[in-house]
Amino acid sequence: MKRPYIESLIQARKSCRRFEKHSDEFLGKKEAITAICQAANSAPSAGNLQAYKCLVIHKKERIKRLAHYCQAFVRDADFVLMFFSDSASSSRKYRHHGALFATQDATIAATYAQLVGEEYGLGSCWIGIFNDAITSTFSIGDLSPIALIPFGIKEGKKTGIKLPDSPVEGTKHRKALTEVFVMDE
Repeated sequence: MKRPYIESLIQARKSCRRFEKHSDEFLGKKEAITAICQAANSAPSAGNLQAYKCLVIHKKERIKRLAHYCQAFVRDADFVLMFFSDSASSSRKYRHHGALFATQDATIAATYAQLVGEEYGLGSCWIGIFNDAITSTFSIGDLSPIALIPFGIKEGKKTGIKLPDSPVEGTKHRKALTEVFVMDE
């Protein structure tokens, strides 16, 4: 029996800590970032609140600075998504469960991002522990950082990324990408 596509994708995804070093933007980078953010944005969340934010770090000098605060391999990533939980927004509805639900929302969205990154042929690695200096340098207000995920073309895959068909438009109501994803400047 042929394995379903999503199962194959899940089985193929492995943590990647070695990325190709690029001097220029790779073909399809903007499309990949958009598709990955759209996938994360479609992740289920408690009460459909989407109680998280995501900082998109795409400039090489900022990525190198980020690597200084966590793990050296991050410096070779093409972009990094940093997910934050928004416990306050979730707690307004769920009171003492709000912090837990906001963390779950952020982690589910981050997982969706990694799966779509794999679909595009990009490697990624979940980083869940980092230096406190990261939150003072890379932050979104007073939100709590949950995960940092560097993405890049896997070492040895010099052909660039695979561009799948256009994302399928969903029917559920989701926040606009600009409400959830913040471009690091």
